[in-house]
Amino acid sequence: MNPLSIIKLTGLSFFVLLAVGCGGVSPEPLTKEDIEKIAIHDRELIFDAQEPIEEELTLELAMSLALKYNLEHRVRLMAEAVANQQLDMAKMDLLPELAANAGYMDRDKVNASRSVSVNTGRTTLSPSTSQDDEQFDGSGMFTWNLLDFGVSYLKAKQDADRYLIAQKAREKVMLSLLKEVRATYWQAVAMEQMRTELDRISAEVDQLLAHWQSIRDEQLRTPVAVLLDIRSLLETRQRLDQIQRSIDTAHARLGILINAPDYRRLRLPRDMVLPELPEVTSDIDAMELIALVNSADYVSGVYRVRIEQLESRKAMIRLLPSLEFSYGANYDDNSYLYNNHWGQMGASLTGDITQLLFTKQIKKFHETNEQLTITRKLAINMAVIAGVHITWQDYHNSKRQYQRAQHLQEIDQEISLLTRNAELNRRESGAAAIQTELRAFRSRISQMQSYADAQEAYGALMVSLGMNPVPADYQQKSVEELAEEVTTTAETLMYPYTKPRERTPADTEKFDCWRKGR
Repeated sequence: MNPLSIIKLTGLSFFVLLAVGCGGVSPEPLTKEDIEKIAIHDRELIFDAQEPIEEELTLELAMSLALKYNLEHRVRLMAEAVANQQLDMAKMDLLPELAANAGYMDRDKVNASRSVSVNTGRTTLSPSTSQDDEQFDGSGMFTWNLLDFGVSYLKAKQDADRYLIAQKAREKVMLSLLKEVRATYWQAVAMEQMRTELDRISAEVDQLLAHWQSIRDEQLRTPVAVLLDIRSLLETRQRLDQIQRSIDTAHARLGILINAPDYRRLRLPRDMVLPELPEVTSDIDAMELIALVNSADYVSGVYRVRIEQLESRKAMIRLLPSLEFSYGANYDDNSYLYNNHWGQMGASLTGDITQLLFTKQIKKFHETNEQLTITRKLAINMAVIAGVHITWQDYHNSKRQYQRAQHLQEIDQEISLLTRNAELNRRESGAAAIQTELRAFRSRISQMQSYADAQEAYGALMVSLGMNPVPADYQQKSVEELAEEVTTTAETLMYPYTKPRERTPADTEKFDCWRKGR
């Protein structure tokens, strides 16, 4: 086969493969059965290796389950892992580059050439070659660029700070998750306390509705009076249904947070004695300082300032000439070569002179960026302090609201009891009595809701102070071990702010310096 035929055949084969490739790709929609199998598999992955919830759910156990199995928290954990791997990749950039290549060549004709005189234009030598038709070569080259090393070193330090920022971001999500679990748990528990009484009142309402409906059918009283009582009972039933919906919703929200396979099987405590709400100190200065030290946002802002400072140094380094060293080993099996293997080293100095003309503008740009980052850090500082004041005030207001609701519930409960005792004929005055009882019941719900709100406000205060009770190795602990450690650590961290104590001389000196620096 002549060379022209080979070229034509190769070209034809290329176009045939190109046409087949372009026409062979078409949309392949998944069937409903395929999606169903994927959904079942994903659900198995969600609850894979998850410890079952068999005992009564406490707040500490709910927090522990959320930390270990909440899906959003898992995503943040993976994001931190990716940031850690990015740091490892940045460290690799500090190493010299090692490039290796190898090649093989086989010609169907000799690579020959002839020489022509530049003066006469005549051929001076007959065609000759200095290259084999079949040839193999290879080389390995070490290259180290001083400028790239400096830039890569600063970039690695920036990635190290970004890794610390990723840790703080996950810590922030962790604390927000604990706060949300606390709020949702007490909301669900508050509603659960109402379930028994709700069932009893609902049964009474249904019984009275049936009774008044029979009176209406038998026309034993005036129609308007009967209809007004029935309407009042239906409104009561509607409110009870709304309460039931609130109970179910609270259970569902809690189940989602702790990644429960079926929230309806959660066992929440009933008829429990509510834990006393802690007394929080009025020493705002101490809380402001500890909040800034612990704040994920503020600490991340400090790291970002360092990153921006390093970015300015990188920009200045890039203006310098680039000095590059290289050394390599080469091999070529060409039989015409006198030396088939040889070493090669070199050094080069390069630089962009035009960038030097804009040194002042580049420096000013990065200084402005650095100042912007510092200003943002200062804004975060004030936001953290404001958050402490707001959550502290909100907690005290919530406690006061709970005390008011508790007093109101006691009054309504006593009114309900007196109304019950004053009934001469329950079947005649049952609608009015049930309304009074419902008012007492709703006051009880308001009291429980106020307690849940106070617990939520306390959780928000803990988050504003940056109190992190979660151990670093929490993923290796069982749910029970983690629940116990979270409880103990949280009490230890909040002890100085929930129990009256005298400051030590060191504390007094530290907070005096803090005030002067504000």
